[in-house]
Amino acid sequence: MKLKYLLSALIASAFVFAGCEDESKVNEGFDNVKVSDTFLSIPEEGGSVTLTVKAEADWYLVQNENWPEKVTFNKDADGKTIKAKHDVFGNLVNEAADIKEKTAAWLAADKLQGGAGETAITFSAEATSGGREFELTLVCGNNRQFIRIRQGSLEAVSATCKDVIDGPDGKTYKVKGVCTAIANTTYGNWYLNDGTGKVYIYGTLDANGAEKNFTSLGIEVGDEVEVSGPKTTYNGEIELVNVTVLSIKKSLAKVITESKTFPKTAGEFEVKVAHKGGNFDASVPADMKSWIAISQIKTIKGVPSKLEPVPADTAVVSVSIAANEAGDRTGKINFASGSSEVYYEFTQEGAIIDASIAEFLAAEEGQTQYRVKGVIKSITVSSKYHNADITVVSTTGDELLLYRTVSSEGNIEDLGLTVHDIVTVVGKRSSYNGVPQMAQGGVLESYEHYEGKSIPEFLALTTSDTNLYTVYGKIVEVKDLSESYNNVSLTIEDEEGNQLYIYRCKAYDGINVATVNPEVGGYVAVCGKYGEYKGAKQMASGGLILNYYKPEPGTDPEPGTDPEPSAAIDFLLDSSLGLENATAVTSFTTDGITVTFDKGTNTNDPKYYTSGDAVRVYSGNTVTVSGAEMSKIELAFGANDGSNEITVDNGTYADGKWEGSASSVTFTVGGTSGNRRFAKISVTKK
Repeated sequence: MKLKYLLSALIASAFVFAGCEDESKVNEGFDNVKVSDTFLSIPEEGGSVTLTVKAEADWYLVQNENWPEKVTFNKDADGKTIKAKHDVFGNLVNEAADIKEKTAAWLAADKLQGGAGETAITFSAEATSGGREFELTLVCGNNRQFIRIRQGSLEAVSATCKDVIDGPDGKTYKVKGVCTAIANTTYGNWYLNDGTGKVYIYGTLDANGAEKNFTSLGIEVGDEVEVSGPKTTYNGEIELVNVTVLSIKKSLAKVITESKTFPKTAGEFEVKVAHKGGNFDASVPADMKSWIAISQIKTIKGVPSKLEPVPADTAVVSVSIAANEAGDRTGKINFASGSSEVYYEFTQEGAIIDASIAEFLAAEEGQTQYRVKGVIKSITVSSKYHNADITVVSTTGDELLLYRTVSSEGNIEDLGLTVHDIVTVVGKRSSYNGVPQMAQGGVLESYEHYEGKSIPEFLALTTSDTNLYTVYGKIVEVKDLSESYNNVSLTIEDEEGNQLYIYRCKAYDGINVATVNPEVGGYVAVCGKYGEYKGAKQMASGGLILNYYKPEPGTDPEPGTDPEPSAAIDFLLDSSLGLENATAVTSFTTDGITVTFDKGTNTNDPKYYTSGDAVRVYSGNTVTVSGAEMSKIELAFGANDGSNEITVDNGTYADGKWEGSASSVTFTVGGTSGNRRFAKISVTKK
């Protein structure tokens, strides 16, 4: 156990019996801030406790991934969980896109920040069984004051892994199980399984209570280990942190062969297992027997020596695997020797699965690669990172976000992708806040771009023009809807009353046009060739419906107007700017929108600071967004943001959102001191 925590545990225990002391007495602290207590206790049955802060300047409580909310993170392009990022004081500074979900921590506070003077903070917690605690950090200027809050007793409770999984965070448990995998041999990160569940051990102390000395314990996969430590939940994974090892029972079997990935073709490989127990056995889990088989087991006897009078025997297990026509899959072989059980895991590559948008949305998250085809509904391109957020739709209205997609050839921003283009992208299934999406790093394999034409422009073509064009309009007639031939004839109209007859078109994604069921009053985009029939101009047979939309009654858009909203243009005011700390910020331009920072009535320019990854806009400074007609501007603020009022020169502004109709909007930070920390500006064009 760290010395800091050992001392805090002893002192905290003393505070339980010192509750009758005068709470108005303020402890010695820093020159600019003092707190009434550094250790507080909440009873096990729940309740609240008050801390008094006396400060000479603004102060705040550090907010990270564990408090006041538990934060879980999304996965990156490689399928790995994104790590928490912090400023110099420990505040969480990840982008919103990194974060999957937030849930309230067990300890609540009625205030997270305050100003000069005396402030009372009330901490509260619901009832719990057993003990738990948090160490909070209060920052005032450059000083940090640590405050530990405990609920109940921290004495270790004997439990099963299931008890740990079902129990509260912060409680200390004592649990015994088998080491099934080791992730880090420096800090001692590994998995413990007792048959009732699996718990991740995040940090293992050595025999002297020191960190970063895991190898001195000699723990190996297959060993039975008893540990004691506090529980936490990180990104959905149950953990015991910085555990103390109480006992180790060495395993009688150890897998020698390292895990690897095999190609999707059928093949064979060997796994070597050293064992000392009797009755060695190898088996395949029942749900994997359809593609994994054990063909042979050979035994190599160990040779006794003075150093090893009872050596381990080595089992050489021959394994065959079938060809994989589906996505990537994980295999497992179980081994038993005496009372010990170990296993060998491996991965077999799979084929890329062709899926509709609906099938992709219904698939499980994982490493399987899918090929998805869709029509672009909205797109935001980053020329800095050479990727794009693309929302695609099927003809039946299923939507999918292709998050931060890249191109297989060249930079994606050079392709000129736009609404109604057809794209084919390969990537993995992930999610954000419970909503399915394609994981970051999906690869654009191909795209089909068709020049858009108004109805009059299309009708002005001649039969010599054999190109494909996209035409958009409101359906005024549906004719010959045929499920058998999978096509339909439509007449569409623009806002001027110009009409175009579209002869026998189909859905671009192969869905039966009867399922799409286009109706009068709906809006449709169709790509096809110019044609004529008996002197009448039309879109020739074989056109493809790219997008069909039927608005709700009473929400009919203006005829000919695309009902799809414009995509927001995001200005991320973070490390991607490539600026040094405390660098003055002037302006940025993306997609025809310019954001300009100006000192206004202040002598200080707005500056980018690496601590918090945000631009500090001081009182009197202005931020102007201009370049095109806009309907909405949303501001997001970074850690330790101030409370200065923000005013605008036109439209309406409240809670970080401006709405109106203007080609230029100026935001002014009010007050005579202080600042606001701009982390992101999202602009929606009209």
